[in-house]
Amino acid sequence: MDETRQRILESAGKCFAAKGFASTTVREVCAAAGVNIAAINYHFGDKRRLYVEAVKQAHGHRGKMPQFAWDQATSAERKLEDFVRGMMTMMLDEREPGWHVELLMREMAHPSDACVELVRSFVGPIFDTLMSIVGELLPAEVPLLRRHLYAFSVIAQCLLYRYHRPVVRLLVGEDEYRAIFDVELLTGHITRTSLAAMPSVAAAASGREGGTA
Repeated sequence: MDETRQRILESAGKCFAAKGFASTTVREVCAAAGVNIAAINYHFGDKRRLYVEAVKQAHGHRGKMPQFAWDQATSAERKLEDFVRGMMTMMLDEREPGWHVELLMREMAHPSDACVELVRSFVGPIFDTLMSIVGELLPAEVPLLRRHLYAFSVIAQCLLYRYHRPVVRLLVGEDEYRAIFDVELLTGHITRTSLAAMPSVAAAASGREGGTA
């Protein structure tokens, strides 16, 4: 990525995270990045586009999920484990600047067109991969709504360890916090927990246990 463009993104991201879109001015972003307004126009066009790109940078700074090279012999359970490991590798990346989470929390609280682009370019393809795994794990008669709920449960478990670290630290203390935040530990836990739910979900969907999933 162009060095000037990246510097602008970093400066804009920090400003947007601290003050929000409306309260951030192009002038202060330029001052923080050490560039003139022409550089903003050249690289992004306008403030709105700069904001969208900053949100995308915050969400996907680690790059995309791994391109899984599964063969026909790979079990659905192994695929789920690989998927969760990929998610947790991203969630626990210690290189992540603090403004990334702050900006994303602002965007989730007040969604804009940046959220639409996130889903289209990053979140959507990841979710499609998970849904294909869910499709292999669940019987064909399980309806789409329940498949979505199961996939959201997997994602929710992963996101907890990105967005609620301060809460976890306060709840369990520093020593346990450090022990918990391990990619392989959490990959195994989330995968086992998710797979353990599958029989009840499938049974409920087919009417063998009644109630809702």
